[in-house]
Amino acid sequence: MSRETVPNSVTIGLGADGAVKIFAQQTTHVIVDVVGWFFAGFNPVTPARLMDTRDGLGGLMLGPGEQRDLVVQGRGDLPDFVIGAVALNVTVTEPTSSGFVTVWPAGRDRPLASSLNFVPGQTVPNSVIVGVGSDGRISLFNNSGDTQLVVDVAGWFALGFDAVTPTRLMDTREGLGGVVLGPGETRNLRVTGTGEIPTDGVGAVSLNVTVTEPTSSGFLTVWPAGRDRPLASNLNFVPGQTVPNAVIVGVGANGEVSIFNSSGATQVVADITGWFAVSDSTSPQLVDFDFTPKAINTSGGAQTITVTARFTDDLAGVRAGSVFFHSPSGQMASSPMASGPTSGTILDGIYTVTVTIPALAESGTWTVASVNVVDNVGNFRTLSTSQLNTAGFPTTLTQTGAGDSTSPQLVDFDFTPKAI
Repeated sequence: MSRETVPNSVTIGLGADGAVKIFAQQTTHVIVDVVGWFFAGFNPVTPARLMDTRDGLGGLMLGPGEQRDLVVQGRGDLPDFVIGAVALNVTVTEPTSSGFVTVWPAGRDRPLASSLNFVPGQTVPNSVIVGVGSDGRISLFNNSGDTQLVVDVAGWFALGFDAVTPTRLMDTREGLGGVVLGPGETRNLRVTGTGEIPTDGVGAVSLNVTVTEPTSSGFLTVWPAGRDRPLASNLNFVPGQTVPNAVIVGVGANGEVSIFNSSGATQVVADITGWFAVSDSTSPQLVDFDFTPKAINTSGGAQTITVTARFTDDLAGVRAGSVFFHSPSGQMASSPMASGPTSGTILDGIYTVTVTIPALAESGTWTVASVNVVDNVGNFRTLSTSQLNTAGFPTTLTQTGAGDSTSPQLVDFDFTPKAI
């Protein structure tokens, strides 16, 4: 459509000399606002088309109420191994009615959220960061009418970004997050501690923000709360238009982001799709460690050891951990830590795990061979037996059961009678 103003979020890798290329099919003005950068965690790829229903790639056009799964893992330049999330550009074109498309990790329930909103005949693109679900797939849902769908991949995340099931944080049409935004109004929205987003260790969030029913032309700006409003826009709209856009925004004061409406009155919908841990290079610290019991007997069956560890982390927060016990000859028993703290927070929390020593395990002194922990940006720490001992933590477990690692010896042999 001529003379239309269209915003879109773009996540892209840097090329030679730190530059990106911009190509326009026709003469147009272009405005580029930068909102942040990735030091690590995001892996850009050469953009590749994974779906184009106009050409039958990924199936034919989606019908009303249709859900379709799309394999993303191992396609284009994406790796074959398990990845956390992908950065996509999703485009709706030739829709026959007004509606919306939702994108989410396959294998989960469809969330109450939208990724794109459109009217008949409109072509609407939007950037989508979505977790990769079961079997390396994502799910796409079209709520009404028929529509063509195009999906291009721009990169993937391993660590550093946590995709969540999209959750609606604001919908002024329903009074969620307040009523309609007036001209020149700024409103703060709490994003941490909501849905699956932790309270601590969140540096930025990925949102899908939608403007609908605006009474005049204008723009919307989203930025970290507590800072001056930037000279930038995230969405541009005209009266009566529904416009979505993906927004990656830093978390400001009190775990909030600020939303500004330039003119007229407009309804605003905000869905959260994931979060980025605070950038840091310091691995977590083990400040307390213990296990019980410290003496077992497995002659009558397997025995369990309850391990308790307290970890602290300065910025990103603890993501996962594990503990390994070794027997005198190297037999191993291990278990991962719980995915979240049993008490406290990911910045200072207590984690509990149960390790099973099998029946008839080798007798003697078992040792805690290592304790491992990683934070939400991939900083990893391993503490060996000697390091645990130096810190004053217990490392020995006595196993007095019948099991051992030595085969029996024949020391005498006879039988009677010797004639029958």
